[in-house]
Amino acid sequence: MTPSSKVSSSQHPQPPDSAVQAHLTTPIQLFALNTMSEPTLPFPQTGDAAVDFINNHTVVDNDVPLLNECPICLDNFTSEPCLRITEIEGCNHQIGLTCLREILRSHPGEEKRCPLCRTVWISATAAPTRTVPRSEESQRNFASLFEDLDGIGENIANRMATGMNRQIADATTSRNVPRRNMHGYGSLYARDQRNTSMQNPILLDSDSETEDYETRLKNYESLSRDIETIRARARNTQLSRSQRH
Repeated sequence: MTPSSKVSSSQHPQPPDSAVQAHLTTPIQLFALNTMSEPTLPFPQTGDAAVDFINNHTVVDNDVPLLNECPICLDNFTSEPCLRITEIEGCNHQIGLTCLREILRSHPGEEKRCPLCRTVWISATAAPTRTVPRSEESQRNFASLFEDLDGIGENIANRMATGMNRQIADATTSRNVPRRNMHGYGSLYARDQRNTSMQNPILLDSDSETEDYETRLKNYESLSRDIETIRARARNTQLSRSQRH
């Protein structure tokens, strides 16, 4: 071998042989293999939920057209690999590697769901914090979901507030009534309470129902923030590319 050929060989490393490629099967490993000048060994289990999920439940979809767009950032797959979800029942959607990593790593410990079909990817690992239900705030949050529907949100909030205020007023009245053992007073009061309950039914607002609603609202708001952040980053990337050209 001539000296010139030795220099050329050192400057341009040969691609890894098939034996090495056979072990590099996960999306992150393949992406690293395509972007690095030298082959790398398989990544060990890191304990990172995002990395482990990508390694175990995604594959690189090489059949997708490069001009197809990631459903999260709306950018095409020319700058990052397209990953297809696998071994998750009910979900086989395609998402860009960068967007998927951002979704999985945001809010560690919380439940992760597919943003397209809402299938659970990763179950929650952090114990939920039990908070005292805030009825008025829950009413406002619930009404805000309908604020664009010709004032229906305000009507819903008013009805909910009326029912809650009536429930509080009834409870306050029952606490303020003195308890006496006078003949006839107990039966009269009980009959009056039954009539009041029949005429003005109380809207039950159990802790479980309130917590379930607040959890779903929190997940929805968190997902919306994550998607908006990713899309904003994609818009900035597209703007910088257009300015370079």
